[in-house]
Amino acid sequence: MKKRVFKKTYPAQYMYPENTDVYQYVEDTYIVFEGVIDNTKICFYSRTASVLRKTTDGGKNYEEEQDSSLVTSYFTTLGVDFDDIIESIIPSNDGMVKEITEKL
Repeated sequence: MKKRVFKKTYPAQYMYPENTDVYQYVEDTYIVFEGVIDNTKICFYSRTASVLRKTTDGGKNYEEEQDSSLVTSYFTTLGVDFDDIIESIIPSNDGMVKEITEKL
């Protein structure tokens, strides 16, 4: 099986209209495994971390808050590959998606 790790960063709250120094964003980490069983594509994927970052000084300092409610479990999909997961499950239309898989 192939393993790929992705990070998705997206705004959790847009800047306040009267105070442009305050804003926050979320950074989620996903792990996707892809393989083939009996000529059928199979993917396992999970969101393994979620961090909320908030600043009140225009981005000089950030407070971080981990989402402690995450349960590490994997969803299983048949007949799809990495590209399908990225397009449907971790889309970039509302944020930035970047692969951070470490090369061995």
